[in-house]
Amino acid sequence: MRLEDVLTGALLLWALAIAACDWRWRKVPNLLLLALLGPALAILCWRGAGLLQAPVAASLIGLVAGFGLTLPGYVTSKLGAGDVKLSAVIGFVLGWPLAGSFLLISALMLGAMAFAVVSLLGMQNAREVRIPAAVALSGGFVAVLAAVRGGWL
Repeated sequence: MRLEDVLTGALLLWALAIAACDWRWRKVPNLLLLALLGPALAILCWRGAGLLQAPVAASLIGLVAGFGLTLPGYVTSKLGAGDVKLSAVIGFVLGWPLAGSFLLISALMLGAMAFAVVSLLGMQNAREVRIPAAVALSGGFVAVLAAVRGGWL
């Protein structure tokens, strides 16, 4: 088994754990975020390239993009602080421009989740539902990982 396959498997398990926590408790644990951010930062400092080979500048731009593009959702109380931090960590790991693809795919997934809730419950009842955004963010991350490993991105 190649190291790349082990890394991909570990990242998939991490994304699943994040999604499960947000689905069950509507919370993204800081400990899980640090479990990826710490090693990713250490590897970036040691090798000069991130977990997925993104250079330092691309990793930092990905972090800023992930944070900056989700922060308005937090300010307007549509996203939680954990969702913003999760987006920043994933952006850091992916680097730019993969972070842009991740954000776009995640937004589409979150929109599909909102559409499903409105379709099932009606607009009035859907206003009471808190959609677990980290599920969509994790899904976007997994989709980008699959696209990178499949050679599509």
